[in-house]
Amino acid sequence: MSDLSRTAFRLRPRSMWEAFDSGILIWKASLGSAATLFALPFVALALTLYCVLPKESLFWTCFLLWWILPLWDRILIHLYSVRFFRPEAGFKDVLKGLGRTLLKELIPDLTWRRFDPSRSVRLPLRVLENARGMNLKMRWNALERAQPGSGFTLTSLSLLLELALSSGFLLFVVTAMELGGFLTAVLDRPFLEYMGPLLYASLVSGAIIMEPLYVAMGFSQYINKRVLTEGWDLQIHFQDFEKAASKHGSGLSSGLGILLALFVALSAAPPLAAQETDAPMDSLKTVLDSPDFGHDEERWVLRLRNGAENDDANAENSDASDFFGQLPEIVSRSLRFLLVAALALALVALIVYLFRSAGPAGAKTPRVAKAEKRPPFNPSASLAESERLFQEGREREAWAMRARVMLAAYGSSASLNFPADATEGECLSLAARHGGPNLDELRVNVGAWVGLAYAGRSPGAAGFQRAGEFCRILLATLTAREARA
Repeated sequence: MSDLSRTAFRLRPRSMWEAFDSGILIWKASLGSAATLFALPFVALALTLYCVLPKESLFWTCFLLWWILPLWDRILIHLYSVRFFRPEAGFKDVLKGLGRTLLKELIPDLTWRRFDPSRSVRLPLRVLENARGMNLKMRWNALERAQPGSGFTLTSLSLLLELALSSGFLLFVVTAMELGGFLTAVLDRPFLEYMGPLLYASLVSGAIIMEPLYVAMGFSQYINKRVLTEGWDLQIHFQDFEKAASKHGSGLSSGLGILLALFVALSAAPPLAAQETDAPMDSLKTVLDSPDFGHDEERWVLRLRNGAENDDANAENSDASDFFGQLPEIVSRSLRFLLVAALALALVALIVYLFRSAGPAGAKTPRVAKAEKRPPFNPSASLAESERLFQEGREREAWAMRARVMLAAYGSSASLNFPADATEGECLSLAARHGGPNLDELRVNVGAWVGLAYAGRSPGAAGFQRAGEFCRILLATLTAREARA
């Protein structure tokens, strides 16, 4: 766990709004670097575009500056990720790898993904995890199970806040000009000459504040989704504790460390149950008999006797409704134009993607890095650490560590080899099939942990101490067995 997670916020499951608050903390912790890497270059580019492009095309200048924001988002996500995982990194360390980050999936983000409402939450998947194609889709579907719709909420909220900031800046400048007596003289000039620079400056100022905050809150949502779906906070906590305990602890067996994977399965979401109809033939007959499926239907219609005379009278007033009569055609032509433009952009992006995916001739397949050797697991130290966590009020982490010690010690005492990807229920079933000792006590304590992890039901201090006594009995049994051996 990085120092930023200890000082700014501690990794734990949070609600969507709490995760937004965590993003604000990340944004505040990197204000200086964000000003150097984003704000100053962005202002320089905005001034260059304003001076180079014609003043009459101010709208297109603002549109171009807004359209290339995904390029700046990569700078910000690179900064936040480096500072989150390596808070001691200096400015030179932040610059390392920045060039590669800028080019990752940039063309899709500037074309068909530009209007993605979950862009800030998906950005770490594409840039930091290098997820592509079907892997990206499967990865996003897995993370989106936790707090679905948070990306759309974040985009909508950021848009409203940016509009409020820009409007407030514009109102402040106009009010200052009014108090200074300059507003009357300025209003005598053409509109673009006095209002154009103010509008442009207000939009730039809003983007300088909101774009780093938008990316930071999207990054915090990504972290929170990983905590909720993968138990990422427990993984990092266990890794840090094992590294600290390996320096001065004497573990019983290094093979027990493999059982850490049991509790990574906390976030496994149950599949949605398929909905079945009780009467499929009746439903099919209803659909076939419906008017929408082509079935004839008789209807009663009221018609006035002097309908023809009313039609002649209404024809005189038809000029007022000509615009509304042509409105559907105008909308359809506009949508057709947008569809053709989108297809053209998609075709260009597809050609670029095929060209890039082909790769250079004779390219070598990258080697798979060797797995890092993990330090030995120390059950006694873990048991003492769980007691400390419980005293600090971190009940979930304390129970996770204690349940891990319990299953590891039980498996060793009963000569059972629990699979690394087995859930708590599968471990209990395996113990029941082999007739392990103290099976009822194991069911009670594992059931208490499962109730806390999945349903949020706290067993209380009594349940926690009962699980601790059971762990100590199992460890004492293992110690006596080793002494006899």
